[in-house]
Amino acid sequence: MPRHPGPPSRNRVESHTSRRNDQHEVARRLEEASAETLAERRRTRGERVFALLQRQTDRRIQVLHRRMRRRCESMEQDMETRRSQIDERWRKYQQRVNCEVEKQLRRYEARRPEIEEQLNQIQQRVNRRLQKYQEDYEARRPEMEERLRQSWLQLDGWLEAQRPHVEETIRRREEKLDHWIEVQNDRFDALEEEETIRFEEEES
Repeated sequence: MPRHPGPPSRNRVESHTSRRNDQHEVARRLEEASAETLAERRRTRGERVFALLQRQTDRRIQVLHRRMRRRCESMEQDMETRRSQIDERWRKYQQRVNCEVEKQLRRYEARRPEIEEQLNQIQQRVNRRLQKYQEDYEARRPEMEERLRQSWLQLDGWLEAQRPHVEETIRRREEKLDHWIEVQNDRFDALEEEETIRFEEEES
């Protein structure tokens, strides 16, 4: 029969305990290393994701910058084109105006003798008409002065005839005005007397 083992010796127990402690320590260290590795992985992954997002953002910003730059360049080109078109239209308009002015000047210069002749004829007709009016006025002047003198005499006679009526009208109006002033003075005196009596009664 096999020999029944006896109780473990002290050395065997200590060795077994030491191995078990070593295993726990190894497991603890592995667990810590695994946690550190996981944290490192997470941190590294976060950094990679952040770097990726940063690169994507930078690329988008660059794309937007390029688009804006192209749009600004396109707008500047359009403005230059429109400015050139406006300048060309203005130049053509000035040419047309200058041509029209020169044409009118040439036409005026061509017709200048005719126009001056017409002006001279008009001036001569005006002068003749003014001279005729002056002669007619001088011829009719005595008659007109006599008629004017007669008119003044008639007016003086009419005014002299109207003088009594006018003086009577003025006299009546002055009498009415004097009467109205007298009535107003009496009314004012009565009001002043009433006010004085009322004041004396209030004082007493």
